[in-house]
Amino acid sequence: MLLSEFFEHLTFGELSQLFLTGNGVEIEAREYPKIAAHLNLALTALYSRFPLRTEEIIVQEYDDITMYFLRPEFAVNSGSAEAIKYLVDTVNYPFVGRVLKIEQAFNEDGEEILLNDDRYADSIYTPQFDVIQIPEPVATNSVSILYRANHDKVVIAPSTDLTTVNLNIPDFLITPIKYYMANNLISPLAGENEGIGNNFLAKYEQECQRIEMQGLFNPDTLLDERLKAGGWV
Repeated sequence: MLLSEFFEHLTFGELSQLFLTGNGVEIEAREYPKIAAHLNLALTALYSRFPLRTEEIIVQEYDDITMYFLRPEFAVNSGSAEAIKYLVDTVNYPFVGRVLKIEQAFNEDGEEILLNDDRYADSIYTPQFDVIQIPEPVATNSVSILYRANHDKVVIAPSTDLTTVNLNIPDFLITPIKYYMANNLISPLAGENEGIGNNFLAKYEQECQRIEMQGLFNPDTLLDERLKAGGWV
């Protein structure tokens, strides 16, 4: 969906009661950065909740390193000043971070490594959302980490031509995005608008639950396909 179409949904729908339009029809260009900020918040909420983007990074183990940070400065092609770069990326596909949640781990034979399970000696751990801990690393081994990734940041300047920017998400997520944005934009306003904002938040939650109940996302399939694409199985 083009941003111009999305803005039409906002203008004539959930945000029609806000003073974001100069002519009563279109959102003013000076309001574009504000819309972008709230759109990014909505997208992050949905990318955190649903498996919209699953990515892979290969971690090269080192005998004397047990904590591995999934952050760009530790990527081989980052150009950073870090002495040891253990995240194996490529020039064409550099690792840029955006880690929301570590989902799965696999060894070089394509066998899954359990996460955070003390019952198994080879389990690895996730002490932080973007950190893996390998208690007994082996320098000749690598681990494939699949993680839920955040969206690319949407930047909308006052000079942006909305007809040239594509919002690359499933159409069925447009409604919860609008509800989320409406709550964030309306709730801070004084008076009765707070109740209206809370109503939009409830609608957002209901819409997300509807999407979950309909099974519009299949996390297992997404993870399996990503693993195969990486050449590990």
